[in-house]
Amino acid sequence: MNVTTYRYTRSQLRIQLGFFAVFAVLTVCASVYVLLHLDHGHLTHADGGGIELGSIAAFVTVVVAGTLVGSTRVDDHGIRVWRAWGRRSTAWREISSIEVVRDVGRGVDSFRVRVTLATDKVFKIPAPIHSVPYSGDPEFDAKVAEIRARWQAATGGAAALRTTG
Repeated sequence: MNVTTYRYTRSQLRIQLGFFAVFAVLTVCASVYVLLHLDHGHLTHADGGGIELGSIAAFVTVVVAGTLVGSTRVDDHGIRVWRAWGRRSTAWREISSIEVVRDVGRGVDSFRVRVTLATDKVFKIPAPIHSVPYSGDPEFDAKVAEIRARWQAATGGAAALRTTG
């Protein structure tokens, strides 16, 4: 069985690790701030901001950490997606389309692969992903073409690559 695993590129991982480091440091700083401003185990109303900042930073740290472990695996039977918060396995015969979609936000265009099932359920795979202007994957188009070719070979389907957005 021929298995191919797609992960984030090194440049994409460096950017994610940078975000992770920033928010981890914010979490630690907010925690230290709260500990230094405790008065007999209680915070004054004015010092509650440290808890809010720490909570937000901790949440973002967990989310960013979760994105670091995403991968997509394709084989003769189907596609498997791994994320920190879950896994999904789908047989090729259950897939009705594989498309490249464009997500635009805050000056960054991201191109991701969206899988639509015959049941009309939709999910995006974590990798490959291509973002402009930074963390692009120079092999994105080739990787998408390979995923689609595996799907078509397994099902006999002939779908054209579509970009939506």
